[in-house]
Amino acid sequence: MAIEHADGKLTISVVEAGRRLGVGKNAAYEAARRGEIPVLRIGRRLVVPIVAFEALLAVQSKQQVLAAELVRRIRQE
Repeated sequence: MAIEHADGKLTISVVEAGRRLGVGKNAAYEAARRGEIPVLRIGRRLVVPIVAFEALLAVQSKQQVLAAELVRRIRQE
C-alpha cells in the first residue's frame, strides 16, 4: 500500500519538503545535497518520496521525545 500526497502524488518537490520543514528553497536544496532530506534524482530533477520524508520526520520526532525524557530523568536525580 502506497502513501500518497493529498493530490495523489507519491513524491513532493525539494521546495515543498523545505516548506514543510520551515526552511527556504536554498536551505532545502543544501539539506538534500547533504543527505538530510531523502531525494531521488529523475533526470536533472530531484524529488522527495513522501514515505521516506514522513519516516524521517517520525524518526526525528521519536529522537526528540527520547532526548526530552532523558533530560527529565537526569533532572529528577
